[in-house]
Amino acid sequence: MEEVSSIGGDVAEYGLQITYILFGLAVLGAFIIGPILNAINNPKALVKGLASAVFIGVLFAIAYSLADGSMILPKYKVYTESTSRLIGAGLITTYLMFGIAFLGIIITLLRSTFRKLGIG
Repeated sequence: MEEVSSIGGDVAEYGLQITYILFGLAVLGAFIIGPILNAINNPKALVKGLASAVFIGVLFAIAYSLADGSMILPKYKVYTESTSRLIGAGLITTYLMFGIAFLGIIITLLRSTFRKLGIG
């Protein structure tokens, strides 16, 4: 019976490895190959893409500096301070991005409402 469970575990492990490889290729295509091809056709769009990447990097750096590394969770096998800080930074970045998206939706809604009313 143990052989069956180890075979299932091996399949899951290989499936995860293939998923990581495919995810890496998708990121490579989205963030490196795509902008290079787009820069050939529209060089001004490259500046916007770089600005957004820098913005997200700065946002993550701020979140990393705010993250607390003292909470080590042995239950989830988080044993180092840097791992705990990276997890915290990822969560803070996610919260900040949700907040920015929410504010963007509200601002767009208000602007369109004011334009329809002829105020702005």
